Amino acid sequence: MISKSKERSVVMLTADQIISTTAVSRSFKQTREKAQEVPLFVTNAQGEIDTVVVGFHQFEEMSEMIVKQAALIEEFELLSRLRDAENSPETFIDADDVFASLSID
Repeated sequence: MISKSKERSVVMLTADQIISTTAVSRSFKQTREKAQEVPLFVTNAQGEIDTVVVGFHQFEEMSEMIVKQAALIEEFELLSRLRDAENSPETFIDADDVFASLSID
């Protein structure tokens, strides 16, 4: 889901990475070529950045990073739950008991 909030971005960019929608439409080939080197930030008519153009290689790297981070977050959550279970075993229900109550073998 895309957030509509106006939070401050932590993306670092330079002035030559900002390009208007008009400039993109006039020189799409050059925009695509430059986007292979660095991400380009496209502004709308109000001067707000609303689109980012990146090369496919950069997109693949970002996608891989997101998958790895999601796996790390899941691992952290599991380790955190295990630690909680070790510290307070009385607050957890044994999975075998849950399965048995649901008639699952």
